[in-house]
Amino acid sequence: MRFSRAAVRTAVLAALAGISLHPLAMAAAFQNGSFESPGLPPSSQQNIGTPAAAPTGWVAGGTLGNFALFYQSNIWIAPHSGLASIGFGGNGTAGATIGQTFDTTPGVPYTVSFYTAAQQLGSGPQSYLAQALNGSTVLGSSAAAIPVSTTWTLRTFDFVAASTSTQLLFSDTSNGPAASSLNWALDSVSVTAVPEPASFGLLGLGLLSLALYRRRDRLP
Repeated sequence: MRFSRAAVRTAVLAALAGISLHPLAMAAAFQNGSFESPGLPPSSQQNIGTPAAAPTGWVAGGTLGNFALFYQSNIWIAPHSGLASIGFGGNGTAGATIGQTFDTTPGVPYTVSFYTAAQQLGSGPQSYLAQALNGSTVLGSSAAAIPVSTTWTLRTFDFVAASTSTQLLFSDTSNGPAASSLNWALDSVSVTAVPEPASFGLLGLGLLSLALYRRRDRLP
């Protein structure tokens, strides 16, 4: 079967349009995953003592005050990306949370990625819980101990959206009094929608057709 140049171009453009115009692309972008806004002076920190004191797009909760949750700029540990990160568990005060709600497409799978690291190395158990929530329903989660190491560790988990919005919530589940000499940090949070396989299949068909057309043009 031979394809005209116009037909091949139409197939490729249709495939690209199918991906770019998919409802996933129209969902609001996840905000401020590296906590760069509003920013702080270098080598400084700021206690997050109220829900609204969290970085742009985020809301604080749980146990607040006494640096249970704090905003930091290249202090205690170099951030994983950018200039800022979030600290949990200062002064042995555990139980703080930070989260945000963002637009999602029902039935579509998403991957959450983020990095954690210990700070002010000492001894004692530290742990986190990360959840994707539809109201009170847990759609996906990740929970683990945090090694006593300043090396950033990648964490991921998946969820399938159940409605047009989803909450991502990070909680400090450490035993605060037992870990009073250290705390931990969170940085580089991202939420990525997984495109439908059919979209890639359509794009692949268009590219294959283009390759066959060009090969035919080169034949004597």
